[in-house]
Amino acid sequence: MITLLLLAAAQRVSAWGNHTCKKPIKRRGTQTTHNDERWRTAACAREKHPHKFLVLSSARSGSSYVVEMLDSHPEVCCGYELLIPQWKDPCGAVGHKNVRTCHSAVGKAITSAIDAIHNNAKTWSPSRPDDAISRKALAHLEKAWWPRFDQYRFCRHTRCCSRGFKWFPRSQGLRTAAGVEHAAQWASQSDVRFVVLKRRDTLALIASRWRKDKMHEASKAFGTATGIELAGHSGKKLRGALPTADLAYVRDQCRQLQEVDKLNDRLLRAVPSMRKHHVAFEDLTGAEGESYWRRLLAFVGARDLAASLETSLVRLGNATARRFANEEAVAAALRGAGC
Repeated sequence: MITLLLLAAAQRVSAWGNHTCKKPIKRRGTQTTHNDERWRTAACAREKHPHKFLVLSSARSGSSYVVEMLDSHPEVCCGYELLIPQWKDPCGAVGHKNVRTCHSAVGKAITSAIDAIHNNAKTWSPSRPDDAISRKALAHLEKAWWPRFDQYRFCRHTRCCSRGFKWFPRSQGLRTAAGVEHAAQWASQSDVRFVVLKRRDTLALIASRWRKDKMHEASKAFGTATGIELAGHSGKKLRGALPTADLAYVRDQCRQLQEVDKLNDRLLRAVPSMRKHHVAFEDLTGAEGESYWRRLLAFVGARDLAASLETSLVRLGNATARRFANEEAVAAALRGAGC
């Protein structure tokens, strides 16, 4: 009798070890055990083949806020820009004559890198281009694979149904027409879903970029005969005064935003509408934000649309407050540039 009991226990252990998931799955509000075979099998299958998505955006558009909110959902795993810093300028040291060829090779290799990230691979091998310059750049990227692996927290959730991260195509890989064309073909044929995040308040976006790019200089205080002043500003330098924006900087930022929009349109032109979801940062943070979040969660593949979301980021500032001392001139420059 004891021998029969031991054999039966060994068979149960063996059967349990054949499953993909080796942890009990807990459902909200219930106590799920190993005996809940139907739920465990369904969860294991979903973890083995989760939905894949990318958050396409540009800097200072609220993408970190969206990533943290998505990642706080118990069924969604979302990472930050996993393709930096190495992918930001892999061809910086190849010389002016070879940089375009190198960028084309990188643009064609980045799609396989994205697939490797979505598949949770810890190694990645790009296809070998013909020229030595491109091979050297890709060999460097392969050697530096998973530069930010610690930020991709797939193993944190036991009910992971969707995996994704944010990607800025213009600054992370796609810098040539050949690279964009290759990525567009990949996007149309893959099963990846694309979340296109924009910020309608262009003035607020540029003000945020200005603070990041310029205000570190203004934060340096120095003493004078009349008091304390700040360096790095044009116009008034008194503490607490609004900065005066450089209109050339404003126009250049507008041009970059337009280039991002054009690149995203080319990248997703052949992607079916059911795999594209456009959303504005103002909609997610506005009065009707809950309904917009439900649509976004349903799009990326989450099943529990009523789960609470949270983020450590705090939205600061007043949307109606002035951002620049010459705000009227900045707004006119944006209108003149087409933003």
